[in-house]
Amino acid sequence: MIEKELFSHLSTQVTLVDERVYPLIMPQNSIKPALVYSVVSENDKQSLNGSVAYGTKHRFQIDIYSESYLEVKAIKQQVKEALYSFSHFPHNLNVSEGSEKDTRLFRQTLDFNFKG
Repeated sequence: MIEKELFSHLSTQVTLVDERVYPLIMPQNSIKPALVYSVVSENDKQSLNGSVAYGTKHRFQIDIYSESYLEVKAIKQQVKEALYSFSHFPHNLNVSEGSEKDTRLFRQTLDFNFKG
């Protein structure tokens, strides 16, 4: 399962978050910085006549949260390096940034595909 592989890889390769990698929701009162990953979509690839599925395309999103702008940017770079060394190569990698006004956290969002 690609999610399990990605979780394990991020947990070991993104050392700046000290294994704080969570699926879908960051636990309340968790220590920052942290990563949250989610599967945005999962699409089966099928033959032209639709009778045979021959792979799956996964779209993932990783959100990085930190109390420091410089730290969130450094973690973003480490996440990108981890993704490019992962056994499944990321395609269409896009990065955006923002902030969470209510929690006063800086955020970097990475959105990408894995083709299987």
